[in-house]
Amino acid sequence: MMIVLHTMKYRESSLIIHGYTKESGRESMVLKGASRKGGLPLLHPLSIIEYSVSDSKYGSMKNIRDFSAGYRLDSIRGDIRKNIMAMFISELLYRTVVLPEKDERLYGFIEDAVLKLENISGNIANFHIWFTDRYISMIGFPMEKGFESFFNPFDDELAALLSRVHGSGFDEAMRIPMTGKSRSGLISAMLKYIEYHTGTRAELRSLPVLRSITEELCH
Repeated sequence: MMIVLHTMKYRESSLIIHGYTKESGRESMVLKGASRKGGLPLLHPLSIIEYSVSDSKYGSMKNIRDFSAGYRLDSIRGDIRKNIMAMFISELLYRTVVLPEKDERLYGFIEDAVLKLENISGNIANFHIWFTDRYISMIGFPMEKGFESFFNPFDDELAALLSRVHGSGFDEAMRIPMTGKSRSGLISAMLKYIEYHTGTRAELRSLPVLRSITEELCH
């Protein structure tokens, strides 16, 4: 199984698919003749696919022979709010998961989060806050340590808000009231925290679009 994080055109008719796999962690694979194979709508951000591969004769990347949907994610594909949320999360993972190491626990967390996003029927404005908090804990840098470290991007108000999210279950976290300003400030501080601890760049192109969508959800 693979969770799709990013796709890019390769040569005339192929794609490079960057994803996170259950079997081996971060992977990049080539899908040859992508435009002829059909099924490209299945390769949206955070899609979960089953696939088979063959070794490439010309490089280190494997070739995807065929693939199919591991889950039907019609809500993520069809709901613009969920689609943008998925774009943010997939870009965050694409930028910050860099080690090609198998981690079934991390894979299971991401897959569970994707299914939560697919199935949630209420307000999703806090979803990226909840996900980012759990994700950074999952990779070994829980947010509460940030309040005591030399590098602390959280002021008292943001720290209190994040502590509340961190201590809440999923349904409760979705109901925590936040203004667009506080939500924007919190995710910005969280991304700075991730950059500091992982040594990656988390300047996400999807963030401004996500901010506009979550501000609309506040009203």
